[in-house]
Amino acid sequence: MLHHALLEGAEAGEANGHEELAPGFQRKVRRLSHTFRTRSVDHSAPAATVESTSILREIPALSVAMLMSAINAVSYGTLLFASPATSHAPNGTVIWLMSTIGTQIGTLLVSNIQNGISCPMLEMIPIMHALFLNIASKMHDRSPEELQATCLASCFVCTFGLGVGLLIGTRLGLASYLRAVPLIVLKGALFGVALFLMSSCLKVSSGDMDVEQTHLWAPAVLLGLALFAVDEAIHSPVAIALSLLAVGLIPSCLDLLNIISLNELQEKGWCFQPGSIATEAWYMEVAKAYKSAFLHIDWMVIIEIMPAMVGIAASASLLMLMDLKAVELLTEREFSLDKELRSIGVSNLLSALCGGGFPCYILCSLNVTCHRLGGRSALIGVGLTLSSTCCLFVVSNVVPHLPRALPGGLFMWLSLVFAKETIVDICSKYTHISDVFIVAIMALVVKFYSFNDGLFVGTLLAMSVFTVRYSGSQAGVRTSGDARFYRSICTRDGFEHEALEQLGHLIAVVHVEGFLMFGSTPAFTDAVARRVGPSGFC
Repeated sequence: MLHHALLEGAEAGEANGHEELAPGFQRKVRRLSHTFRTRSVDHSAPAATVESTSILREIPALSVAMLMSAINAVSYGTLLFASPATSHAPNGTVIWLMSTIGTQIGTLLVSNIQNGISCPMLEMIPIMHALFLNIASKMHDRSPEELQATCLASCFVCTFGLGVGLLIGTRLGLASYLRAVPLIVLKGALFGVALFLMSSCLKVSSGDMDVEQTHLWAPAVLLGLALFAVDEAIHSPVAIALSLLAVGLIPSCLDLLNIISLNELQEKGWCFQPGSIATEAWYMEVAKAYKSAFLHIDWMVIIEIMPAMVGIAASASLLMLMDLKAVELLTEREFSLDKELRSIGVSNLLSALCGGGFPCYILCSLNVTCHRLGGRSALIGVGLTLSSTCCLFVVSNVVPHLPRALPGGLFMWLSLVFAKETIVDICSKYTHISDVFIVAIMALVVKFYSFNDGLFVGTLLAMSVFTVRYSGSQAGVRTSGDARFYRSICTRDGFEHEALEQLGHLIAVVHVEGFLMFGSTPAFTDAVARRVGPSGFC
């Protein structure tokens, strides 16, 4: 509907019957920048004063981001290789931190979100566990070394392939096609993941003990319910991070108060065993593990599960898109979807090359929290990279002090969050019985078969139901006008509003409702033609 360039010469303005714009105003408009890096600075103040003031304003956001990142690394890192198929894998917290460093460097170098924060994908943890179990079923007669090596290789291949796929896709302009995937498919997949997380909570909390020992997994279930209640009551990521910190300190406090020793807690299965944590330096542990794994990889199994990894990459791309759009809406900023997906692609490549090898994305909650606390510059990303590097040298001494209820509680909390998002969305938006049917079928397929099969079945059902339901619906024009009156919700300064006041008459805006189907397109085109004049304007 745009039949013009926003910036035209004075002759074009006169030809359309509008007054000529001042040359100085045209030059200002051409210098407008709509990236995140543009900030208005009072040049009358000394440069050193402005810089010091900006740094001071970043300190609260940087402090909270570093604290939350460290807690997430210790908490979620213990979940990375909690699957029975990877019981002898490297320290998961170390792998989490290495992935964080790689993805944060990629965000700093490529992303236009100057204060962007990247981290490993929380939602991919149970999905990767399901992939590991699938590999274990195909290698039941192999040695533990071969099984572990193949699981680690699948994680690296998936992350590296995701990065390459995002770079190629954005180069070809395929990012916009992600919006065509039905949202109900993603909700159904998340509900299936929620069921998988609930069952995994018991196994992670029990460790090597019998799952029937209720006293081991009951605290994890109660912790997950408490975290869910706190999250729903105050919606504060900082409160969740502090709660996790408090739970992690309980064994150490009991030991200091001489109530019960840490060794007794470890022997009874309440805490992680120190024997599962390497006594040598973290880099030596990771190097030896990767060197040994490279010699035992079964590449035929990797090729056999390639379709499953493609499905995981597709799901990860959808989750990335949802978090990016959430960051854009909650911070009231606009950015290029292709540019940011390209930066996530580079971040995943660096995550693999840095030795982490776990899929990464731009996390909505942490980015929004830092934005609200005043984080606006690349200082946030630099600080997180340095703090994650420092954590690598102390993490091996921290994990044996953590209770097993911590990762189990996180599993239960995430499962409740995913289930709640699906149920609330179904009740508030997808009231049709067919949508409930799709979610239920997908959840069962994901739980009892595989994640890839669930995505395929859900997409096929959603496309079929949508075609049948809306093939005869009509689309209509609700209102029409120009950009002087109809504007997007993004934040603009006074000069940009002035530009729209003078140039907005060149932009035709048409508000449409309904669905554009093959049968309704001609009627919709006629309706728009009646609203838009021969010159292309309303």
